[in-house]
Amino acid sequence: MFQGEHFDFNDKHRRFKNYCIDFFKMNDYEEANIAEMKRVMVFTSISETVITFRQYEVNPGKQVNVTDVKNQTLEMKEVGPSFNLNWRRCKIADSDLYKEACKKPKIRNPEMHKARKNTFTDGFG
Repeated sequence: MFQGEHFDFNDKHRRFKNYCIDFFKMNDYEEANIAEMKRVMVFTSISETVITFRQYEVNPGKQVNVTDVKNQTLEMKEVGPSFNLNWRRCKIADSDLYKEACKKPKIRNPEMHKARKNTFTDGFG
């Protein structure tokens, strides 16, 4: 979860958000099952130079019920590592250079990269 308007309007915060999503992402999901959710990672932008990171356990020691979700009475307990991040040195690339760096390279000859069947390599290569 990302809190704070800086993640929507500031370029360096937006790129940090993209990096964190790529770093912590394990699988793609269409929707989240709140009843099976165990932990929540929260990044909060306090100012242009400070971002806080906290982890929370959802309903510690108890199962999440549908009524808890509907009534919005989920209990969250702070667990795990927590830290504050400060921007000290920040020099981000231009948006054109950033877009070019994020492009995936095209394969020149796709037939060369297909797996070749019935081939092997002996001890001499």
